[in-house]
Amino acid sequence: MRVKQRLGQGFWLWWTSLFIIHYLSLISHSAQAQSALQRGIWVKIGVTQSGVYRLDQLTLVRLNPAFATADPRRIQFYGNGGSALPQPNATPRPVDLTENAIQVMGEADGRFDAGDALLFFGQSPHVVRYDSIARRFTHQINPYADTTFYFVTIGSNFTSAT
Repeated sequence: MRVKQRLGQGFWLWWTSLFIIHYLSLISHSAQAQSALQRGIWVKIGVTQSGVYRLDQLTLVRLNPAFATADPRRIQFYGNGGSALPQPNATPRPVDLTENAIQVMGEADGRFDAGDALLFFGQSPHVVRYDSIARRFTHQINPYADTTFYFVTIGSNFTSAT
């Protein structure tokens, strides 16, 4: 009788554990977002220093001919900056690329002409911060990358972050 009882308790413990693991895996799969890179035409841009960058129409067309006929009001720009990810896994971070603000010079006519350009602020992979308490600058060198990458696409809707 005790053998049956122990076997029954072990079975129910095993079954409950299996159910909880399966349920948690369903939650984590449903919580995962779709990647911004999943659809569309993308161009990858790399920067090594922080500053304002200018991408003219000719440069974007050379990278991808689809930009020759693009409506500049639909251009979207994505990236997460350049600093290294935090070491602790529990530290919150973006799940996907975030849309960045851009300015498109010459977008009013709805055509991406030869004189038009896209302006954006790109961040270096190495971070320099001013510590106001210690009254000095601190540097954080990104040990994993020497280039920060951003992604440009022609969206299906008019841009919202510009």
